[in-house]
Amino acid sequence: MSQTSMRDKLDNIETELMNYPPEDLKSHIEALKKKTEQNRETARDALKAAGSAVDQTTSTKPQLDNVMKLFELLRQKNSNQTTQDEAAQRLTTIRDEAETMRRHVEDKLRQIQDIEKKIQQLIKNKENKAAEVSSLLDIVDSLRREISKRAEGYASCTS
Repeated sequence: MSQTSMRDKLDNIETELMNYPPEDLKSHIEALKKKTEQNRETARDALKAAGSAVDQTTSTKPQLDNVMKLFELLRQKNSNQTTQDEAAQRLTTIRDEAETMRRHVEDKLRQIQDIEKKIQQLIKNKENKAAEVSSLLDIVDSLRREISKRAEGYASCTS
């Protein structure tokens, strides 16, 4: 960027700032700070929800293991029973229950993955907002210094 275009840009910014009261800048910065804090709170809530989902999924696995053990036990008992039709029906029922349980666990895992993605996105958004606020604060500080510098120059010219 050339010096001339940089000067033009600074002059434009200076003109905008002269028309933009410092109270508005301060309220804008405060609003950005509040929004950043809200994003942090949202990320914390999402992290808690993910932890809860992981706990729930973890508690489901022993139930699935138990059903699978019962299924194996019934399959062994089936070989000893004389009524093959009854045993086959029981096995089908247990197999269906095990399949339903497996699908349920997979759904919970997908939910956890979705929540983790959301958390990552919220964290990324929070970091972007923090960087944006920091950048805006740097610009405000730079402009304040430039305005003060120019004000001192104008004051020394008029004295």
